Amino acid sequence: MEPIQEQYELNLGQQPHLNPTANSSTQTIGRSFDYAPSEHVVKLETGASEAASRPEWKIDGSNFLARTEAMANARKIYVKTFVGGMFCVILTIFAVFSIYWGSLWKIPAHPLNGWVVDFDGGEVGQFLTQQIMASSNKAIAWSTYAGSEIGSLEQLQDDVVEEKTWVAIAINSGASSRLSDALQNPSAAYNGSSVITVYGAEARNENGYRSMVSPTTSSILNEVSLQFALQFAQRVSSTQSSSLANIISTSPQLLVSPVHYTMINLRPFDEPVASAATFVGLIYLLILSFYIVMIGDGARNASGMTRLLSYGGMVRLRLISSVVAYFFLSLFYSLVNVAFQIDFTRKFGHAGFVVFWMVNWAGMMAVGLALESLVTILTTRFIPFFMIFWIISNVSVSVYPIEVLPRIFRYGYAAPFYNVSHAFRTIAFNTKNQLGLNFGVLIAWIAISCITLPVFQWMMWPKKLKNNASHRTQHRTTKEPRLPVLAALHIHPVQMASEELAATYAALILADDGLEITSDKILATTNAAGFELEPIWASLLAKALEGKNVKDLLSNVGSGGGAPAAAAPTGGAGAGGAAAAEAPKEEKKEEKEEESDDDMVRLPPPLSSAEA
Repeated sequence: MEPIQEQYELNLGQQPHLNPTANSSTQTIGRSFDYAPSEHVVKLETGASEAASRPEWKIDGSNFLARTEAMANARKIYVKTFVGGMFCVILTIFAVFSIYWGSLWKIPAHPLNGWVVDFDGGEVGQFLTQQIMASSNKAIAWSTYAGSEIGSLEQLQDDVVEEKTWVAIAINSGASSRLSDALQNPSAAYNGSSVITVYGAEARNENGYRSMVSPTTSSILNEVSLQFALQFAQRVSSTQSSSLANIISTSPQLLVSPVHYTMINLRPFDEPVASAATFVGLIYLLILSFYIVMIGDGARNASGMTRLLSYGGMVRLRLISSVVAYFFLSLFYSLVNVAFQIDFTRKFGHAGFVVFWMVNWAGMMAVGLALESLVTILTTRFIPFFMIFWIISNVSVSVYPIEVLPRIFRYGYAAPFYNVSHAFRTIAFNTKNQLGLNFGVLIAWIAISCITLPVFQWMMWPKKLKNNASHRTQHRTTKEPRLPVLAALHIHPVQMASEELAATYAALILADDGLEITSDKILATTNAAGFELEPIWASLLAKALEGKNVKDLLSNVGSGGGAPAAAAPTGGAGAGGAAAAEAPKEEKKEEKEEESDDDMVRLPPPLSSAEA
């Protein structure tokens, strides 16, 4: 007998059909399987003398404006989706971007507080206090205190560091007496700058200090000093004209600048690289958290966890995996700051780095778990819009002092960015220690997310179960005809994706050649045919066929697709009737089974002779 070449053709979405063709001149036996999901045709051929064919792709050459029904429907959906997305972006611009623009619109909307403390109590102190209080400005609202109310300059410095005031002007004790002595006994050692001392803390908020505190205070004191110098010169010229020449020659600064000021920055922002950790780095921290949210969602979908896990298991997986991921990401983020030599030892010594790491970890959990919670109801399609809002609402209260912003921005005291930034300033610059409050706010955000995530997951759980049930029903109720070879293996081709189908045919070829069916050999066979198969399908199929005699299954398939050879000896009709009666029982049994993984290859009941 001459060798026979069999050809099986299958087009997904169409009825499978078997085309056995005889070729008397062919000296090898091989199989060629064609399947075309979404009009993509992939050919898998084997044979001793045949070369593997490359994938052949059939692509519709229609342009965007083609007047076909399919293109018209596609064009309608595309335009609707694209325009809808553009509308959402425009809405975001006006609704969300306005938050940041609004925070900078009328700075300062409210003044910062400042103190004028008169430790002198004499003529100089009274004059300077009156002039400073009479000066008009929008940046600082001054309050006056007697020296006895504060106690000492050291106490005043502590009050500035403890953020009781943004700036303090101290009129030093004995200023009036020293000026009188210098007038009576002119000396070149007289220094008018010792009359006034200004205390501030730049590290509290470098932008507010540089743009409002320092320039406003300097402007006021320069003006007040000039006024005092003019009046003092007039008085000296009228009352001590005889000694005026001696004063000018010995101590000219006494007339030119009888009073001036010295500005002391108690907490300088002396590490420019620290700006990365107090502002821009916080944005990066949130973006990294967003990456973890998207990576986790993709991992759950790719692994099938969304179908396998129970409600409680899903909630625990999402929370634990996020917290663990943020723990390590915050460590590496903190190490970047160490690499650029930010000094963390000013407040807590060498333990400062660990405290900084914990602040970043808490900050990532505060902003990241909020995203993790809301992605449940917003889905990955709309969560980027919330992320923009989340970034801008936090950034808006982190640039300038909240005190100078419109009152609506007082929410910033509870914002994650503000508290992370304030905690970092304490660690790196030894500003006011409010770490307990900062950690408390961040932990409150974490707790809210840990509550809302299970709630949102519970709200969406019925929809998830419905989708899973629909997916299983679609796989179970498909009644399309089956190929005889696949029927013998209990595999339904219409239920399978192109990758599953390719893996199945590769296994059949290996079995026909008497080779062991392993995932590596399945991959090698499909790769030789020019089809790129995901390793998961090869592993799943090899596992499903493990322990089965695939050779016997193939030998039970009739050459024409008829009844199995092992049917009852009474005839094909009897075998067909028995198999037909057995099929409903098997179907019912399968429906009762718990399907934990819908990606596994389904094994439908064997076909009767009539179905085959």
